[in-house]
Amino acid sequence: MAQFRRQTKIKTNIERVFNSTFDPDVAKQIMDNLESFEKIDEGEVREGTRFRETRLIRGKPSTMELKITKFEFPDEITISNIYSGIKTDYAYKFKERGDEVEVELYATIKGTGFKRLIAPLVSKILQREDGNPLERLKQTLEKE
Repeated sequence: MAQFRRQTKIKTNIERVFNSTFDPDVAKQIMDNLESFEKIDEGEVREGTRFRETRLIRGKPSTMELKITKFEFPDEITISNIYSGIKTDYAYKFKERGDEVEVELYATIKGTGFKRLIAPLVSKILQREDGNPLERLKQTLEKE
């Protein structure tokens, strides 16, 4: 298992920050390598809602399905996926602090068998490919 953590503070309200974690328009603004991000399921976003994401990884399109595995408005949301035998969980935690929202991102990467051995490498690749999505989220939400 491998993991990494990011945090930031954003000057806006907690509902806006929480909802931005699964907003396709926001996702396209904060991720350079994102080709598309779309909701698959009908209805309101909740635990179990699925999304389809296509990213350019090393210049090649790669499509994966993401699923909300925890949805506790306004405190926490976890978005998970399994790709090539490796499970990744992105857990976002939110705390309102006056006129700011403190956001923490915990990413956990797990594999089984041989894939367990390469989880640390996948973690480094994700960190390099994604950069710091919370800082980009902060820039996007604070400029609007």
